[in-house]
Amino acid sequence: MSHSSVITATYSILTRPATPPLSGSWGFACPRAPKLGRQQGLQDSYEATPGGSATLLFFGSLLIVACFLSVQNIYYRGIFFLMVLPGLLALREAAGSRELAQRIGLGCLLILFLMWSECFREALLRLYPALGLSHRLSNFLIALFWTARELVWWRVIALLTAILGAALMRSRTGRGLMGASVGR
Repeated sequence: MSHSSVITATYSILTRPATPPLSGSWGFACPRAPKLGRQQGLQDSYEATPGGSATLLFFGSLLIVACFLSVQNIYYRGIFFLMVLPGLLALREAAGSRELAQRIGLGCLLILFLMWSECFREALLRLYPALGLSHRLSNFLIALFWTARELVWWRVIALLTAILGAALMRSRTGRGLMGASVGR
């Protein structure tokens, strides 16, 4: 499978209409992803990222976003962060602006939190009884932690989607598709 056909397949997956529940959640949680993906700075930074790192970043992002949108499989999709982190760090180094470098750096920190979140959750489950918290309060705090973790997931997915968009906008196939859609 050529790089162009992978980009074309990615474009068709990312641009097909979403189901109503997903589209509402997606628009609420990721309002800046399309805008960030179209920003010249992210596109230039992606293009300046070394080839191996950019490839791992692209395919890791594609796998994580696809897994995230398809089913609830937190452990399966989390392993692909090992592919994404080196690419994100290389992208951060290639960032043309301080703001973009900070966004990518924050994304790296959020990914580290997600990679360790199960450990944190297990520690909280053991800590609350040791502190003598009521069952009701400990359940509330666990639910609060779960909500925070889900919001972090959406933020990371927004960043990875923007990176996929930047990669698509820089590809020959992506430029052809965008030119064809503008001409309509």
